[in-house]
Amino acid sequence: THCFDSTFKPKSVQKITFPSAVSALALSKTDKILAVAAGSVVQSWDFSAQKFHDYGSSQDLHLHYKVITGLFIEQHPITDEEVLLSVSLDKLVKFTSLLDGKELYQLQCSSPLTAIGVTPKCGSLVIGGEHGFVKIKHYDSKIDTFVSASSEGQNKASSSDTEDPYMSLLSQFSKPNKGDRFMSMKMNEWLEVPLNGSRRAPRDWFSPEKFKATERPYVPLIHQVSS
Repeated sequence: THCFDSTFKPKSVQKITFPSAVSALALSKTDKILAVAAGSVVQSWDFSAQKFHDYGSSQDLHLHYKVITGLFIEQHPITDEEVLLSVSLDKLVKFTSLLDGKELYQLQCSSPLTAIGVTPKCGSLVIGGEHGFVKIKHYDSKIDTFVSASSEGQNKASSSDTEDPYMSLLSQFSKPNKGDRFMSMKMNEWLEVPLNGSRRAPRDWFSPEKFKATERPYVPLIHQVSS
């Protein structure tokens, strides 16, 4: 990754090296943080400290299971903190806090995602996919989630659009349930199951390192919307 000054001179003023190919970039509005995706992992370069931001015991954010294809940094609609939005070929849109690396919210679509755009304070979310689609979703403060542009103005939204509020998905985490068939699946198998509302994540949701480090791992309830 090369950084250039404001006059865009041919010679870069800074070079940041990654172990694998860079697939997406996003710069914060304050120009203090550069989020860089390499495969399924994101690292945040702090220009002031001249180093990667530490998220607990690691500088890596393992956000997705396949290549991350788009990143965007925008203010949270309620707290104003900077949020990292990411899309991937794993069909997920994720909202992650840049401050502590915690996952705030996520959407699952029916097709691999290749691009993302966001209006100020996450008022609207635009995603593009592998099969040539572009979808616009608006943040609805009444139900605290994103709804499709075609749903705007309707008095009643479908349960898949309203089941989980924007900031409370983490509160839906629960202990593994032996009777939940989704939690016994592998990720590839889990992604092939047709969308039918919210469901538990598969057992291999966590990276092997995180799974070993967590004595009693929790898996999220994933909110799904059709794309």
